[in-house]
Amino acid sequence: MATQTFVSQQEVKTEFLRLVDKTKDFYLSNPTSEVKTWIFLTRDGGIECLDRESDDSLTAIETAEYEFGSPVWLVAILDKDTDLSASGMIKLLPDLHENCEAREYYFAPVLTEDGKRRTEQLEENVRTATAEDAIKQESQPTQMTTAEFDLHGYFPGDIYNGLLTRIVRQAWEMGAGELILIHGHGRNRGISPGFVNTNTGFLGLTVRCTLKNALELRQWIFHSTINRGDSGLTTVRLKPNPTPSRNALEL
Repeated sequence: MATQTFVSQQEVKTEFLRLVDKTKDFYLSNPTSEVKTWIFLTRDGGIECLDRESDDSLTAIETAEYEFGSPVWLVAILDKDTDLSASGMIKLLPDLHENCEAREYYFAPVLTEDGKRRTEQLEENVRTATAEDAIKQESQPTQMTTAEFDLHGYFPGDIYNGLLTRIVRQAWEMGAGELILIHGHGRNRGISPGFVNTNTGFLGLTVRCTLKNALELRQWIFHSTINRGDSGLTTVRLKPNPTPSRNALEL
């Protein structure tokens, strides 16, 4: 499927509403379907959707990136229980606006010359450290100190506005070997499996997407060690810090 490019948030909103209407018609015809519609923003400003039964967010994101040929930012997950009425859209549209701003924040490095230089430097740092990181990762002791942070009360916007970067950096400065981020299970009163359109659902997806895609975090984390086995929290291993400089997280 070719990625469509839009030049304004209004165009993105129009296409988003078209996809929502299409999804609403599908569920009216198939009220028991377990298929979920995952809607993404692409790096170039397009909006695309992917239909899947799986609840695995990272797999869905990886599939979307492969199919659309672009990094993606998750906008919404729609299923048969999503309120697609006018009142439901009152909740969805502010999320769309927020995610448009998030896309600009994370994809900005590839949209400007200064950003390109910054991205190229980050990528070069990652490349030159790869071999050394692999050795360090293998040599880490089995018993690791752990840093833990409870994200209840925070919002997805806080994550992409620098909160997660501060948490990860400070955990590394503590010398922790593992970071546990508690964001909530994202279920609708324990009924729906996996992440759905709840506050904790979007928060968890934002945390996992950022850990996976944000290049600046790779100086502190082994991004390939993201553990999403528990829907209520996400863990990731941190790179060794031979000279810890703090005793606790201070945010």
